[in-house]
Amino acid sequence: MSNLSFLSKLIEKAALYRLNHHANQHNLLPKNQSAYRKKHSCESALLRLVHDLLNAMEHQEVTALIAIDLSAAFDTDDHEILLDVVQQQYGVRDKALCWINSYLNERTCVVSVNSSLSNPRPLECSVPQGSCL
Repeated sequence: MSNLSFLSKLIEKAALYRLNHHANQHNLLPKNQSAYRKKHSCESALLRLVHDLLNAMEHQEVTALIAIDLSAAFDTDDHEILLDVVQQQYGVRDKALCWINSYLNERTCVVSVNSSLSNPRPLECSVPQGSCL
């Protein structure tokens, strides 16, 4: 787990505000996405799912549900793919893209067991935990 300082979290919050404003201004987020949006949550996603399933049953439509456990999804985010998506799909460029690149890259991790630390290892994927971004 990455322990982020208060200042890091404050800067991230400002960046998140700007990115959300950009995404909302240009309608870049999918209509039914509940994650990372104001006034949306797991509860609102479940309510939408139940509503859609009951509506389909009422109209005697065949429905299918696929459930995927994404609890460790952020541990496998490839930085290059993420940067490409941010640039191509969300139009983030220049200094903002460089900032996101510096935020993701050149990170290291260590493991602590009984007060002993491992040697630092580079993180080639994943995003910082405890981050609002």
